[in-house]
Amino acid sequence: MRLFFHLFSLHCSITRSQSYHQMISHGLVEMGIGSAMVYGLSYFAAGLPLNSILDKKLAVYERSANELGQKSFVSVFQASRQFILNLLGRSEGVVLLNGDAFNEDRALGQIEGNSKAMLLRDASTFRVQLAYIFNDLATMKEMIERLKAYPLFDLITARQHLRITFLGLAAFELGNRETNKEYLKLGKSITRVMKKLDKGGSANAHPVYLSLEA
Repeated sequence: MRLFFHLFSLHCSITRSQSYHQMISHGLVEMGIGSAMVYGLSYFAAGLPLNSILDKKLAVYERSANELGQKSFVSVFQASRQFILNLLGRSEGVVLLNGDAFNEDRALGQIEGNSKAMLLRDASTFRVQLAYIFNDLATMKEMIERLKAYPLFDLITARQHLRITFLGLAAFELGNRETNKEYLKLGKSITRVMKKLDKGGSANAHPVYLSLEA
């Protein structure tokens, strides 16, 4: 996994997460909480240990987001924690976000509109990663169908990187197994995006591009 996210990018995320108190104190609440969210995403993608320290940090960020009225971020932190629990084997279904930290169906049932669409995207991004890691073809297919409706590009680079990386990997896995032209087309479109980013000097895109091309 470390190949998919350069450690320098993680360093930048850590620096931003450490300054989130200062951001919040200056009224930059959404930016501060957003930086903390990116830290959690980057930490996993850089291949660092999934230990109790990470869970405690995410729990602190979750409480802060709740206290500051950032409900959409609360759900993302909860989903992040459940994602980690799944990877550690501490949940009943490894490809479901349904456990002690987060329940996807319940969370989605409590919101509507754009907030619901964004949470569905984020939850599906976690689940497509789990599906690929645990080789669950049915869930890969379900998550591809969910995620292909969203634009490839995202203002939050770390979130975009994880989503389209695993979307591309899952699309090629299913496309090659089932000779599914639609999935192969999706995988190729993501490969082209990564190729452009790679040519632009992205340390994160280079290993993904090589993986998708393999």
